[in-house]
Amino acid sequence: MREYAPTQLETLSHSVISRLLTHPKVQQADTIVLYHSLPDEVNTHTLIDTLHRQGKRILLPKVVSPTAMTLHEYHGADSLSTGAYGILEPIGNNNNNCQLSTVNCQLLTDNCQKVFRHAEEHQRDGVE
Repeated sequence: MREYAPTQLETLSHSVISRLLTHPKVQQADTIVLYHSLPDEVNTHTLIDTLHRQGKRILLPKVVSPTAMTLHEYHGADSLSTGAYGILEPIGNNNNNCQLSTVNCQLLTDNCQKVFRHAEEHQRDGVE
């Protein structure tokens, strides 16, 4: 895996976040599933906070066992604590009334081309 200098990663993160914030699918969405990034990944913290301030419902994964995750609603930076693998995760119980089996995930590649993967595949892979 390629490693980036902090300033290079910050520039790349800003580019990705800017494109996502202007993407029609993101603008139209009421609920968005994201992850809270680690220091060596595209920084999603700003994206999460920006979308939350825009009134979007943000769901973040929480590791509940070595083979399972649940989705939890984001309520601000103070609603996170360090969880499994050193990743910031939502505090509290899963109260989002969202079953992953009913969510169709849409991922965007670095050039914003759509890649579809249905949640049933995630369940088959051991993610709840």
